[in-house]
Amino acid sequence: MKKIIEYATIIHNSYGDESLEKLVNRKIQEGFQPYGFPSAAGATKDSADGERESDFIVVQAMVKYEN
Repeated sequence: MKKIIEYATIIHNSYGDESLEKLVNRKIQEGFQPYGFPSAAGATKDSADGERESDFIVVQAMVKYEN
């Protein structure tokens, strides 16, 4: 079994400028691999003007293995 030498997380939210795919691909270019499945969470809140706002995040664990 290969040893994990570095761990990172990718966090993408609904207000992010870059897609989850771009963020993950950038980490892959740095030698990381996705670890497990992405996790998602969502929430709503009242905005300053009284409207309901929704927000979500998607988190993907990434690891780098020993060569």
